[in-house]
Amino acid sequence: MGNVVFKKAIRDCAATVEKGIPFSNPLKRNPVFPVVVGQMVAVGEQSGQLGKSLTNLAKYFEDETDTMIKGVFSLFEPIMLVIVGIGVAGLVFAVLLPVFQASQAL
Repeated sequence: MGNVVFKKAIRDCAATVEKGIPFSNPLKRNPVFPVVVGQMVAVGEQSGQLGKSLTNLAKYFEDETDTMIKGVFSLFEPIMLVIVGIGVAGLVFAVLLPVFQASQAL
């Protein structure tokens, strides 16, 4: 894992689990992880389907990430449209201004 903060948090969780404490407890206490992670792991531990619970959690976060990325890019679309419009307007003025100046000089 490349992220040092998460790496330390996972190591702390692993050390706690080695002592016999359920995996959900250190996840709930660690502020690095969202609250829903600890809750879903607790549900998975109690139901005996931790793998399925983690799969559902991964799908949830993937959907959240996709939604967030789409939201950010939808904000950039109008900004990019304005930038391209300014560029096109500058190009039009750069081409037409000498033509008008040349026609006025005659």
